[in-house]
Amino acid sequence: MVPGASLALTSVRTRAVRTATTDTQGGYVFAALTPGPYRLRVEIAGFAPWEGSEVQLSTGDSLHLDATRSEEHTSELQS
Repeated sequence: MVPGASLALTSVRTRAVRTATTDTQGGYVFAALTPGPYRLRVEIAGFAPWEGSEVQLSTGDSLHLDATRSEEHTSELQS
């Protein structure tokens, strides 16, 4: 992960969303999550958003997820 990425962790069961921003080392923590299925979405300026597959969290779990970056393809008109 890279510094300054915007993260959204969504509970598949309740649709509740928790947000965070990665720190200067690209790290992040979502603490005190209720067990259940979640999806992580990552947005970084200049790159297409990334959304991970569903992950199941149980009590006491610690999980590390990395996003694969894909550059956004944009068109610019120059005069």
